[in-house]
Amino acid sequence: MPTITIHNLSAETHRALQAQAKAAGRSTEAEVRHILDRAGGSTAGTTGWVRYIAGANPRRMRRG
Repeated sequence: MPTITIHNLSAETHRALQAQAKAAGRSTEAEVRHILDRAGGSTAGTTGWVRYIAGANPRRMRRG
C-alpha cells in the first residue's frame, strides 16, 4: 500500500487531528486516512481519489 509523508504540519493542526482521532476512537493515522477517504469521495478507499486525480490532471493517468 502506498505511503504519504506530510512535512511542515503545524503543531496546532497535529494537535487538532489527535483530538479528532481520540474523539472518534481512532489512531491519528487512521483518522487522517478517514479524512482523506471522505475528501476523495470514497468510503471504500482510493477509488474516489483516482477519479479526482484523473479529472484534475488527465496526464497523470496516461500510460506510456
